[in-house]
Amino acid sequence: MQSIVDVNVLFLNGQGECLFIQRANTGFRDGQYALIAGHLEPGESIEACAIRESKEGSSRKSVMVFHDENVGEPIWVRVRAS
Repeated sequence: MQSIVDVNVLFLNGQGECLFIQRANTGFRDGQYALIAGHLEPGESIEACAIRESKEGSSRKSVMVFHDENVGEPIWVRVRAS
């Protein structure tokens, strides 16, 4: 069964611009632009999913996660080039 939890990753640069990827070879909305995103895998934390999707969906190889422990707060993923 596929997870019903979608994790979306928002990349912002110093000018406040947002990174979008063009979907391809997924069979779902190919050709459209979207945030880096994916489904939570069984037993995977939201942080681990955000890191995995960031690595799979971008050229970044190193990611750090920052988030507030409060329920409902966003999880911030900081990405460093490596």
